[in-house]
Amino acid sequence: MTLTGHEARVTSAAYSSNGHLIGSGSTDGTVRIWDPFTGDEIMPPLRSDDGQFQSLGFTPDGDEVMVPLRSDGDQVHTIGFTPDDARLASGTLSGVIHIWNLFTSQASSRRLLGHAGWVHEVIFSPDGSLLASASADKTVRIWNIDKDHQPVVIRGHTEAVFRVVFTPDGRTLVSCSGDQTIRFWHPSTGTPIGQPIHGHDFAIRNISLSNDGTTLAAGSDDGRIRLWDPRTRAIIATLRGPLPSITRMQFAPDGRSLVACESANVSVCTPQPNMIEYSSVLIGTDPSVVDTVAFSPDGLYIVSSSDDANIRIWDAGNGSPAIHPLQAHDGDVSSIAISSHGTVIVSGSYDRTVGVWNMRTGRRILPPLLGHTESVYSVALSSDGCLIASGSQDHTVRLWDARTGAPVCNPLLGHTHWVVAVAFSSNAQLLASGSYDNSVRIWDVATGQPSSFGPLVCGNTVYSVTFSPNGRVVAAGDGDGNINLWHSETGWPACPPLRAQDYGIGTICFSPDGTRILSGGDDYVIYVWDIATGRPVLALEGHIGQVYSVACSSDSRFIASGSLDTTIKLWDFENGTLLITLYGSGHNSIVNSVGFTPDCRSIVSGSSDRTIRVWDIAAALNMDSSRNSLNPIDAPAFTEVVDGWLTGPSGELLLWIPDAYRSYLQAPVCTTLIGRHRVIITADPRGLHAGEDWTSCWGSAATM
Repeated sequence: MTLTGHEARVTSAAYSSNGHLIGSGSTDGTVRIWDPFTGDEIMPPLRSDDGQFQSLGFTPDGDEVMVPLRSDGDQVHTIGFTPDDARLASGTLSGVIHIWNLFTSQASSRRLLGHAGWVHEVIFSPDGSLLASASADKTVRIWNIDKDHQPVVIRGHTEAVFRVVFTPDGRTLVSCSGDQTIRFWHPSTGTPIGQPIHGHDFAIRNISLSNDGTTLAAGSDDGRIRLWDPRTRAIIATLRGPLPSITRMQFAPDGRSLVACESANVSVCTPQPNMIEYSSVLIGTDPSVVDTVAFSPDGLYIVSSSDDANIRIWDAGNGSPAIHPLQAHDGDVSSIAISSHGTVIVSGSYDRTVGVWNMRTGRRILPPLLGHTESVYSVALSSDGCLIASGSQDHTVRLWDARTGAPVCNPLLGHTHWVVAVAFSSNAQLLASGSYDNSVRIWDVATGQPSSFGPLVCGNTVYSVTFSPNGRVVAAGDGDGNINLWHSETGWPACPPLRAQDYGIGTICFSPDGTRILSGGDDYVIYVWDIATGRPVLALEGHIGQVYSVACSSDSRFIASGSLDTTIKLWDFENGTLLITLYGSGHNSIVNSVGFTPDCRSIVSGSSDRTIRVWDIAAALNMDSSRNSLNPIDAPAFTEVVDGWLTGPSGELLLWIPDAYRSYLQAPVCTTLIGRHRVIITADPRGLHAGEDWTSCWGSAATM
């Protein structure tokens, strides 16, 4: 993949710590943020022109024409992400460092000033509290970017400082210089730690520390890589290899190899057993001079930048331009929410992020929403589509702008245990959250403050919360088997708790008219309750595992349920008849969350298999009835997957799919699959070839 957009040499490129973003800096004065899965820019360029403009003269109407003042001082030569990927630092030729907030696409209120020369490197400490910068002015500076403190200025090198790196524990900073030394420093005080490392005969332009902190690699202008023990300062090996001059290098995440660039080549260097030489596998040849290379966090890909103004992504295994896995969560999908216009899916995941997706294409609309420090257990989307709420294992509730992904306010604090459920009222003025601390809290969305009453206390863990359609009642299902209902404006009980025997309730939802409430839980049964009488009117039996999610269509025709048994079931709302079970080519793990689209034509589901699926209800209901007379197979479509076989309209076997690929299969009933991988079945324009035996199929194919 080649990322294009910069207008001049790209001097720096790097992956974010979660691998979902690539940042780049260029001599065109911009920092750009890219989606590595699609190659698209995901926000406007971040310009380091400091807001200065120059006049080109006046128009005949007397209007002055102003353009940004672009000078060598604006050139960006290094970038670095914070560990939480919320901010990015960039260093320029003039010595100015900018801090960018990636949620708002705006520069921070202060620039970091002090360097008197080109900033070669910026890097954040492992905890994100400090920023280290290396400069041609022979100094290293340590900045506290959240506090208006003067930086710690480190002096000791006698030539330009090219690179700095923190040890994994953040207690030591390592620097290398044109003075042929490597030095170690206390980041908090700037005092040296031990003696410098000597041993290189040329300027040291590159250092990289393995992720476990046990090996320090240093590359100099003679093309040699020296490996050092950073604790003892002892040399481990001097490696000679085929690259005459290494301009940039970085350890692979597993520490077994390094990616390096030299001139137009991107290579992976691996030390040989004799520890004297290294082998070099050419990953790719860039059409121009390569300035920087870096591994993705999973070690599967390499990003490079060059002076032809382009950025390239390579497959680290075979050197071909990379085809990335599809955009998806890296952890269980715990919760989904659907926009009122039916085009957007919001998801929460154990990977600590909130995702925002296009329902039709499955592509990300926004970068992952970052901020939670533990798993995200629940998400909700306001009825006007403007706000996203998320609840997390980190005990907090967060509000996000659904259009930009920016945090709306500080985290909502108060719960003392995991927040596993969040829900907006219909007018989006109130937010309810439920927690393992046995409480429900009501929040004022406009102010981010808790209500004047509460918290509302349940007898056990609160697994689910929801508002009635008119917003006047808030309900919660708890681990004791109770459905508790309160008036949302006063916190007074709306009626006695509905009691579902001794089984915990994992999910609840109101019917569209607000007269009934649905619940599912540990006894595998879905109950439909009449709120006025406090009694269940239906009991839907069919799941063979706990029911984790239940939803009602807005036209009151269907009930959908997701379960530990990995299935989704569709029921008739009026009489509780089971209409269809979605399985086979569906989820292969717990279905944690289900919901209907507003038009009631589709079901959306999220699962512990890390995927989100959109299901066509009409296609699902017609799945069995479509098996009638044997029809010619004219299209690459299939009806169902049975024991790994794709079957046709009459149940005929079409194609067998190996077990490892079945969970990635996008069956016709599943219209959208958001996951790391996807298997799509295609055929020649003339269609699939069917016959009595394999040779007849082969003969048909061979004549094409």
